[in-house]
Amino acid sequence: MDQYPQWYTQTSFNDRFRLSRRSYKALGKEFILKENTETIKWNLQAESKIINSFNCQKAIGKFGGRDYIVWYTNEIPVPIGPWKIDGLPGTVVSGISQDDRVSFSLSKVTHDISWPEIEKLDPKPDDIINCDDDFRLFNQENEAQIKKLKSKMPRNITIAGITVDYDRIQKECDQ
Repeated sequence: MDQYPQWYTQTSFNDRFRLSRRSYKALGKEFILKENTETIKWNLQAESKIINSFNCQKAIGKFGGRDYIVWYTNEIPVPIGPWKIDGLPGTVVSGISQDDRVSFSLSKVTHDISWPEIEKLDPKPDDIINCDDDFRLFNQENEAQIKKLKSKMPRNITIAGITVDYDRIQKECDQ
């Protein structure tokens, strides 16, 4: 799996699943997370505006318990966006959840012609994990990193304020 960047994600829009490379450095393990993707029911709006020189259209949709207002462009006719916010007739350029807790914005688009051709992910069955496995490994990775951090600190120093919202992470996994 070394040929793929750490952040590599491959989405099958027809079969509605996503393969994402997961690297657990503290555990010395790497897997491919396979998760089903939810089809967001977008309400396309007539409103338009220019963002970063792209002509954009407004869309409203609900995902993961949040309502999102997003702006997408048909000038990049690929139905992609950040995280799992996709499925529009073009690329998502910006958006915000209506509770103001999540926002995203495309700042730059480049095409690097020197980037090597990356073949479709074709993981071995033993390399594939599901969301529950990923959540378990995520917890182990965090515990290993905290243990390593503690081992490098003087004995009379304590670590405070490290919190991980595991319930939120598990909820996102269940989406």
